[in-house]
Amino acid sequence: MANFAELFPPYLGDQPFLYFCFSNSDAGRLRPLFQRLYERGFRIWYPIGNASTVAERKERDTRMLKARLVVLYQTKATRMDHTAKSAVLVCQEKNIPIISIDTDDAESKLSMGLDSRAIHIQAHGTDALETALLRADGFSQELIGPANAIQNNRLFRFAYIIFAVAILLIGAAFLFRQVRKPSIVQTTDTVFFSDEYLTAAVREALGGGPITEDSLRTVTTLSLTVLPNNTDEFALLPNLSRIELDQASANEASALLEQYEIVLKGGAQ
Repeated sequence: MANFAELFPPYLGDQPFLYFCFSNSDAGRLRPLFQRLYERGFRIWYPIGNASTVAERKERDTRMLKARLVVLYQTKATRMDHTAKSAVLVCQEKNIPIISIDTDDAESKLSMGLDSRAIHIQAHGTDALETALLRADGFSQELIGPANAIQNNRLFRFAYIIFAVAILLIGAAFLFRQVRKPSIVQTTDTVFFSDEYLTAAVREALGGGPITEDSLRTVTTLSLTVLPNNTDEFALLPNLSRIELDQASANEASALLEQYEIVLKGGAQ
């Protein structure tokens, strides 16, 4: 019922409005019709939940009796709802026109205490029901104002959740990359590379040891995610013969094919 009231807030203005009387348990069944009526511009008031105090009950009764028309959505649940039944009888006593939407074949007059002035309509489907209501005796065009835009809060919440999850995934990926990014310790290095990722790849090939002229002679294979900006630094690796790269860097590596064996990770040479 809370979501229903968010989508279709009860009209609280001073223009002519109708009181839509229904059982809270029928809110789901009424949603398609309410959406159609609200989009058309119907000014509809209805109470939300049960009144918790005498003052609230009195305020609701005052609002209810200002309605120009009562539309009763009559179902088995409505006929068992003493609050709805009492409200309809009070409106009938005050000569407010009543249109009863009879949703089943059950007795629809005596069970609700309706007299002969009440108009009864039956229709199947939202389109037919809307048309029947508009054409019913007692209905007035003064109850319709400017069209309303219905905000789909459920869709909005879903989109918000998807957005939040996407942000979390991006953040997690960034942190993962930062954690994986190896720290470069140069305290015992004697040879240095300008590209930090090339430095990291070399150190990985050396098993974490210092980068020196002697240690660089042992490197025959490098595993890189991307090619460094300055590939001339490969010359510091005199015995380098094989470079492993991600597929995305295949085009950039074409110029190195004459010097090195290029192996694409996850793909063919």
